[in-house]
Amino acid sequence: MTYLEDPMDALSRWVTRHRLIVGLLWLGITIVGVLLAPSVSGRLKSGNHLHSAAYTANAQIANPDVSWSGCWC
Repeated sequence: MTYLEDPMDALSRWVTRHRLIVGLLWLGITIVGVLLAPSVSGRLKSGNHLHSAAYTANAQIANPDVSWSGCWC
């Protein structure tokens, strides 16, 4: 790679020359994702959780006149 060569051009040339390696890499990533999906999806929470710490902080920033029940001690 020369100094004036665009990095994306170099990457695209490498990917084109090594199609089998890149294809097997993507296949491996896909298989790992399929195998891990059931264990990860069980950890997700469903529904709206509007009383998280981030929601409370955002509500205070957006509407500072509303009283807050927490303590800034």
